Amino acid sequence: MSAPSLEYQHAKYINYGFLAAKAEKACHALTQNRELTPEEFSVLQNGSEFLKQVATGAKALDSGNYQVNNLKGAMDAFEFVIDPLEQLSEFFNNTDIADALNNAAETVITLGLHPSQAISDKQLKQIELFREFYEHFYTFIQFQMSQVKKDNPLGDKLRFQTEYAAYQ
Repeated sequence: MSAPSLEYQHAKYINYGFLAAKAEKACHALTQNRELTPEEFSVLQNGSEFLKQVATGAKALDSGNYQVNNLKGAMDAFEFVIDPLEQLSEFFNNTDIADALNNAAETVITLGLHPSQAISDKQLKQIELFREFYEHFYTFIQFQMSQVKKDNPLGDKLRFQTEYAAYQ
């Protein structure tokens, strides 16, 4: 099997970039305690599903139990977001990363379904994790896209750049 083509990488970055930008915006709408539009709710659902995939990859890697649904998708998602996750270490103090991500995903969907429900401090923290995850993910994708444009099309770069932290 060959390495992903440059076009495939671009498509993946663009797809995840749109998801990240829209999810962050929809998450902001969620905190305004108003009825979400169908598009905003759909974006939150897609964002939550992706976050659950990342959580599944993190859990499989941490536990060593690779008997999970769509292991390849989960590990690909986790690999793709390792750098952005490192930027969120404050959210993972004394807690399991997979549990924190799953809780954030579930909270966003629950509140999206019941927008009139009062938001507790715990839920607000989970919403903030969701929003900041997508904010850092979007910044990461922007950086990666700028690097891909500079790369030699024949390739001599790794799949992901190690200078990600330079964006800050």
